[in-house]
Amino acid sequence: MDRGHLPADPGGPVDSHGSLGDRIGRRKILLIGSVGFGVISVLAAFAPTAEWLVAARVGIAVFGSMLLPATLSLMRTVFRDDHERRLAIAIWTAGFSAGAALGPIAGGFLLNHFWWGSVFLLAAPVLVAFLISAPLLLPESRDPNPGPVDPLSIVLAVLAMLRWSTPSSPWRPVARCCRVC
Repeated sequence: MDRGHLPADPGGPVDSHGSLGDRIGRRKILLIGSVGFGVISVLAAFAPTAEWLVAARVGIAVFGSMLLPATLSLMRTVFRDDHERRLAIAIWTAGFSAGAALGPIAGGFLLNHFWWGSVFLLAAPVLVAFLISAPLLLPESRDPNPGPVDPLSIVLAVLAMLRWSTPSSPWRPVARCCRVC
């Protein structure tokens, strides 16, 4: 196996985290995901070995996968007016896109001027401010009649991602040809 390739995409539970948010509360899932993301990011910054770093990256992906469904679900609760909701989703998308574009630049700057672990500390101050303000500003919401949990779909989605990300997958040449991976 290629040592530089993680053979799984632990971000696969996005749908299951959305379903969990419907049951226990979307703000609660957002706060749990944020705390986990922040704590494991700090631990990753000081990882003593490569194995610890890989394990931390898996944890970051799992907790990070709680953030997307929770934020989008909360937007529906906070912004009841269609125009306001569209604007909020546009701003959210622009912020997400700007982070994807500027993240590597900020990471490169940090790597040039500080030690490698500094890239994992970038989110910490933002998350501290978020964790102070979110319980005060965000309402809790959940689905009063959530549908049944579909464990088979969750398992199949994770297995499909495991298969897709495995270097010997028959779909990898197609993905490389189409520049998906």
